[in-house]
Amino acid sequence: MKPFRLLIIALLLLPLTVGAETVTWTPAVTYTDGSVISVATQSIMTFYLRIRRVNSTVVTYLGETRNGIRTWTDNILVRANANGVTPPLVAGDNVIVTLSQAYLASDGIEYDSAQSTGVTYMIPKAAPPPPAKPPSCAAPTGVTIKP
Repeated sequence: MKPFRLLIIALLLLPLTVGAETVTWTPAVTYTDGSVISVATQSIMTFYLRIRRVNSTVVTYLGETRNGIRTWTDNILVRANANGVTPPLVAGDNVIVTLSQAYLASDGIEYDSAQSTGVTYMIPKAAPPPPAKPPSCAAPTGVTIKP
């Protein structure tokens, strides 16, 4: 095993919903030299998600998963802003999410892969409020009672 080799990553962004997005991916199963990553090593992999605006080169840490977990769910807008994206993201911004795969080698050093190909995503706008109820009728007037 060559711990200094970069890992190959594939990223798949699932259909997203407002409020929380779920990012899933297929991890690399080989090192860049073609040798196989053992199942034991795959089970302890860490995946780092990063984000940037479409027209920017400034990359910000978005989140991570550990122990081979291949899915991350959070609110991208809230998490990116909490992690210091400047200026803060707003609904409608276009961003690029990338992923890298890392493992702790026998020498005690964590080796991280190159970033995956980025996936473009538009931060969703909040759902519009439900339409107002139609107005009620005005109260009747002129009520009389005749004996």
